[in-house]
Amino acid sequence: MSDYWRSHYDTISSQFDGSLLKQVGKTVNGQEIPELQVKLIVENIAKVLRLNSCDYIIDLCCGNGLITRQLAPLVKDIVGVDYTLNLIDAAKKCGSSSNVL
Repeated sequence: MSDYWRSHYDTISSQFDGSLLKQVGKTVNGQEIPELQVKLIVENIAKVLRLNSCDYIIDLCCGNGLITRQLAPLVKDIVGVDYTLNLIDAAKKCGSSSNVL
């Protein structure tokens, strides 16, 4: 990954104001997208991948785990991976299911 993108994500993730949506850029004109939009994103992922309780997922570039946490109840186990330590720290602080690794 380029130094530019690493620096970009390190910077935006360190400006955490308590909004998981803002931290990972789920905004329009600086405003958080509605929770319904996040729900539709998760439902679409589950539908396209045909997820079920026997599946294992690896979520590359999971960010702060916003989507990872919502997919977790649908699968056996899910692993979140990200190169931005601030985002991984936020994911850990926000808690998760026992099947999120």
